[in-house]
Amino acid sequence: MTNRRILVVVLLVVAVVGGAWIALGVLGGRGDGVAATPIPGATATPDPGAGSGEPPMGTPSEEGPPTIAPTGGPASPSPAGSAGPGATPGAGEPATIVLTQLKLDAADDPEGRDRVVTFTTGGTGAIAIALKTLSPTGSARMCLSADGTDLGCKTTAGGSLAAETAKKAATFVLTLRGDGAERPVVEVSVTFPAASPSVTVADVRFDGTDYPETNGIQAIVQPRAGGGVHVTADWGGHPFIWELDLLEQGGSGSETLANQGPATRMDETLPVTAPNPWKVVLQNVEMGFGPTPMTVTIAWP
Repeated sequence: MTNRRILVVVLLVVAVVGGAWIALGVLGGRGDGVAATPIPGATATPDPGAGSGEPPMGTPSEEGPPTIAPTGGPASPSPAGSAGPGATPGAGEPATIVLTQLKLDAADDPEGRDRVVTFTTGGTGAIAIALKTLSPTGSARMCLSADGTDLGCKTTAGGSLAAETAKKAATFVLTLRGDGAERPVVEVSVTFPAASPSVTVADVRFDGTDYPETNGIQAIVQPRAGGGVHVTADWGGHPFIWELDLLEQGGSGSETLANQGPATRMDETLPVTAPNPWKVVLQNVEMGFGPTPMTVTIAWP
């Protein structure tokens, strides 16, 4: 009887230790990774990418709206737990940028390109992506990955993706493309933890005044402290005259760098104050000559 009791105790210890080891593996080991199920479930409609190696489409997030007001709207309050005006943001503090009036290429366009948004988190926390279509019709497909791992996709005219990271730093990539033959104009908000937030958008366009829907970039950033908005951009081998505008939303602050260049790239820093959001507009003020891909990086305090 004593030997049987010893055997039962040994088996229970092995089961508990083995279960803990499995749980640790699922969570990424010591919490140093992206959550195992950042975008759970699947959409009700079949995924056209099924069987093609694409990640599964995620269900809509139940999270609330982003912490920045829509273009031209009033300033939103600082997120809970975030640094107040004048304070220095720390690692893990949520930062938000809204890319607005962003024209997407159609998936069916053989010469089209994804719009690619890249950002690196600083500290642990939640990542929230929200997309809405601004043009009357049209859906977009958005896909999110972290450090090369696909987290999920969604095709929608108004929806979101969410993830969690337990790493001190992780690089997230969001790709955006029109669904099928559609080429919608969209607004995309990106919220992520960072002490010094910066977002790079690749393959936006700098096509000139003859192509207003694909001429430069418009973004709204939410400063958590006073400082500078740093904008860098490169649009290839053809020099253009460009303009950079910085406009306080819900306030009177503004600054314009007009008729700069001609050049093939730019690098400027303009001052901002908290807590109001600020709109950044970079545009080609020449007529242009057709599709001109541009990569732009925006950093803010």
